[in-house]
Amino acid sequence: LRENEAGARVAAAAALRNLAIANVENQAASVQAGVIKPLVELLQDEAAGAQEDAAFMLANLAANNANHQTWIAKAGAIPPLVELLESGVPEVQEASSMVLRNLAGDNPRNSAAIAEAGAVMPLMRLLDASASGAQKQAAWALWNLAAADVANLEEIMQAGVVAPLIKILGAELPALHDEIAELLLKADHSTAD
Repeated sequence: LRENEAGARVAAAAALRNLAIANVENQAASVQAGVIKPLVELLQDEAAGAQEDAAFMLANLAANNANHQTWIAKAGAIPPLVELLESGVPEVQEASSMVLRNLAGDNPRNSAAIAEAGAVMPLMRLLDASASGAQKQAAWALWNLAAADVANLEEIMQAGVVAPLIKILGAELPALHDEIAELLLKADHSTAD
């Protein structure tokens, strides 16, 4: 990942991504080897392939691991991930949305940092994306942001994207309907206070 040649960085990120998919031991070994900071740096690489592989690897590391979520955020990943939401490459948009989704999941501190970095509006714009992967990951990222913080939920509701969120996520996961209703009630109570 620290090679000067772009092709070597892309190949290294892709190899790490493949090793870490759904393999907790490989994820832990990668983190212990110090992979987070170079991956965050790779998010700013000129090559879209490097950005995509770095983001997907960070998404794998952040999934269901509170320590990794914190370390990734502390390594400075959030601002470049927000910038990548505006990439013209759908796979990069999908990957960056997925990392933000995983960083925000059950993590109010990261959710606040993601919102403060300006991610909400670009994520909302991705709900209209023609690429279904980017659209779905953006919807999940917005859901996690809304579920973690009432201020985020209010911003999302004021932007009028609750209906598209319900359409995208509700179709995928009918069991989510109760959680959606609970979240909307939470917002209703917060605005009444």
